[in-house]
Amino acid sequence: MTPDELLESVRHLPNQVRDVAIAAADTDGLPRVEGITEVIILGIGAGRVAGDVIAAICELRGSIPIIATGGRCPSWVTASTLAIALSDGGDNTAPIEAVEEARSAGARLIAVAAPGTFAQACVDWEIPVVPIDPDAGPAAGLGVSIVPVLVLLERLRFAKGMSGAISNTASQLSDRVAQLGET
Repeated sequence: MTPDELLESVRHLPNQVRDVAIAAADTDGLPRVEGITEVIILGIGAGRVAGDVIAAICELRGSIPIIATGGRCPSWVTASTLAIALSDGGDNTAPIEAVEEARSAGARLIAVAAPGTFAQACVDWEIPVVPIDPDAGPAAGLGVSIVPVLVLLERLRFAKGMSGAISNTASQLSDRVAQLGET
């Protein structure tokens, strides 16, 4: 990515953060939350990094354990587990096995995914999917994976203060982008 391409990607970041937060807030068909005792974040590559960031944030703001497990479904997953699967690569099929294992264990599921093979598999399994932009690029890619999960966790009452923090972040990003335009 050239410096000009990176700058162009950064210019779109505030709107991408807002758009993906709205998409998560508008997602229908979320699983019932009664009896959920833990949340696992399934994801590889950038999805794994996003899961680690989400788990770290939720150590301070979460009401139940939220654990990033990478591309693996732990053996202790049960019907009291909410599994959130992340895939920012539309045709990345690697998370499918972990999601299948979580489904077999009775976990409740949500996916945050770019359009493609993985997202379609989730739709076929009747798992709610929050769509993310597959072309967000490296400047926004991690943010567009983290933001919707934080919004979902707040909607489900497993984390507090996420929407306000995301709104403030988008505003600060807009201010920074405006400053870039002045230079």
